[in-house]
Amino acid sequence: MPRRKLFTMVGIVGALIAIGVFLFMWFKPHRDIHNELEVFNGTATELYSELQNDPDGFKLKYVDQPIVVSGEVVSKESSIFTISPNHLCQLDSTLSMDIIVEGAPISVKGRLVGIEEDELMGDLLIRIDHVRPQ
Repeated sequence: MPRRKLFTMVGIVGALIAIGVFLFMWFKPHRDIHNELEVFNGTATELYSELQNDPDGFKLKYVDQPIVVSGEVVSKESSIFTISPNHLCQLDSTLSMDIIVEGAPISVKGRLVGIEEDELMGDLLIRIDHVRPQ
């Protein structure tokens, strides 16, 4: 009987620890990119030329970092718009695409997710998410 009580107590304590870890991880505050200092602040053309000059250094320097980019909106879809040249921006989920005007100049802040190759055109695309206009 004492052995059974010991196993029951260990099981209860283990379950409480597991629940505590789960709740700690679940309610952990998320990263607020818009309150962080940006590692790049300039035009989309400057950022794209830096990518073309040194793609590997670009990845090390900018991926998963907040940046501010300005340029012209060349197209927009349901939640993604493109800043010339080749910057795919995903708008922050709390904002509406109504604030984005095609053909207008814009300055945005977001997290640079990475780069990918456009299979059709062969160009490199810079992907930015959590974008908010400045």
